[in-house]
Amino acid sequence: INKALAIDKINAKAYFMKGMTYKEMGDTAKAVSNFQTTVDQDGEYYHAFIQLGLIFSTRRNKLAIDYFNNAIKLNHKSVEARYDLAMFYQENNETDKAIIQYDSILRIEPKNKNAHFNLGYIQLVYLKDYKLAVQYFTNAISCDSIYAEAYFNRGYCYELTGYATNAKADYHKAIEVRTNYQKAIEGLNRIEEGKK
Repeated sequence: INKALAIDKINAKAYFMKGMTYKEMGDTAKAVSNFQTTVDQDGEYYHAFIQLGLIFSTRRNKLAIDYFNNAIKLNHKSVEARYDLAMFYQENNETDKAIIQYDSILRIEPKNKNAHFNLGYIQLVYLKDYKLAVQYFTNAISCDSIYAEAYFNRGYCYELTGYATNAKADYHKAIEVRTNYQKAIEGLNRIEEGKK
C-alpha cells in the first residue's frame, strides 16, 4: 500500500485499505488517521464513514453519530449504517433515538430480524413493557424460526408476566435450537423451583 501511495498520494482506496490493516492490527489511532484521510480525499467513501463510526462507537464517543449519519446521507437505504447508529444509541441509553432508527430499518427491510429483536430487547430491558416486547420477539421469530435468543427473551417476558406454560415452551424451543443454552436451562429451573 505504501508503494502505491508513493506513486499516487491521492488514493482514497489505498488509505482505506491501510486503515483496515491498522484496525486488524489493533492500532485504532492509525486506523482513524487513515480513514479520515480517506474521507478527506473522497467525501463519498461510504465504508470509511462506517469504519470511523464503529471505532468511535467502541469509545462511546458521540462523533460516531456524525460518521453514521454521513454514511446514511451517502446511502439513505443503508440498513448497516442505521443499525450501527441504533446500536450506538441503545448502548448509550438513548432508547428513543434507537427506536427511531430500528423503525426506519423496518421500513426499508420489514423482515430484519435483528431490528425486531433489538426493539423487543429495548422494551424488555429498558422500558419494561413486556407485552410489546413479546410482540417484537414474535416478529423476530417469524423472520427466523431458529432464532434461539428471540425464543429465550420471549420466554423470559412470559416468565416475568406469570405465563409459565408459554415461558417453558419458549425455553424448550431455545434449547432445541441451541443445545445446552444455559440461560434457557436456568429459566426452566426457575419455573420448576417456583412450583415447589
